[in-house]
Amino acid sequence: EPLLRKNLELLVADIAALTPAPEIALTTNAIGLAARAEKLATAGLRRINISLDTLDPDTFIRLSRRRRLPDVLAGIAAARQAGLHPIKINTVLMRGINDHEAFDLLRWAMAEGVQLRFIEQMPLDPQHGWQRADMITAAEITQRLSQHVQLIEDPEDALTRGSAPAELFRVAGTGYSVGIIAAVSKPFCGACDRVRLTADGQIRNCLFARTESDLRTPLRNGASDAELAALWVAAVRGKQPGHGINDDRGNYYYLPVNADIDKLETTGVPFSAIKAHLSSLQGKGLLFVDTCHSGNVMGRKRGFSTDTTAILNELSSPEYGLVVIASSTGKQY
Repeated sequence: EPLLRKNLELLVADIAALTPAPEIALTTNAIGLAARAEKLATAGLRRINISLDTLDPDTFIRLSRRRRLPDVLAGIAAARQAGLHPIKINTVLMRGINDHEAFDLLRWAMAEGVQLRFIEQMPLDPQHGWQRADMITAAEITQRLSQHVQLIEDPEDALTRGSAPAELFRVAGTGYSVGIIAAVSKPFCGACDRVRLTADGQIRNCLFARTESDLRTPLRNGASDAELAALWVAAVRGKQPGHGINDDRGNYYYLPVNADIDKLETTGVPFSAIKAHLSSLQGKGLLFVDTCHSGNVMGRKRGFSTDTTAILNELSSPEYGLVVIASSTGKQY
């Protein structure tokens, strides 16, 4: 949460002073924004994204474990008063929790003059609790909204969307458009041009990337601008054609040690299928690769993911000769 940084206004001002001046946006939960929106705008902040999943105080407490909904709404009002534009509201609908609020949120956003964007829930949680069946899809969002208003594909957006993640739909009879980001059910990886620099100096060429490129170490070791630029280009060049969420092959595979590694994609078996016949693997060498797709790299932690640790505990017997690679570190165990 960027508002936790006490000198955030100074950082924004330093970034705004660069030549050429970049466009600066901020993503926040808006708690504490009411007291800082004006200062941030003065420092050079131009637009803001605010996470808000509910307008119900009890649901807000359930999701955030805090009674801070009034503070978030006050922050949104302060952002508007400070002239930040656009103000985008990011909303994730969760089945059985807030999915009944879709139209209420749309109606509120239209009245407040803020841009609402519904986002499909993505497997970014460190608890590994994401289940596709629990996700409210873009089609469901559209269906729920269409019970109250007529949604028309925004013809201007269809021509100019480019790499923007949200598909816009115009509410018939109004000038308002609501966005839906269908990263799971309708991936837009082919048009994505986004790269992230993490707070600890790592380049992530995809939100779901399984590896990162270290920029902080060479920077601190005195690398030139040209050398840093080359590292950045190399990181972007390694961007995969897709995020892999819809890859149903599973994250874990085993192969006999004498198997053809090049055929991993076709001969690998999801580890969930191994557990039923572990005894048949005794005496056989195994290659185990932790792709860290479901949580390890997402939280930018090092070492094994929770799933990997559990699997290693299950295969702790010396009868199973294992070679294990944690791809987030490249280290073998």
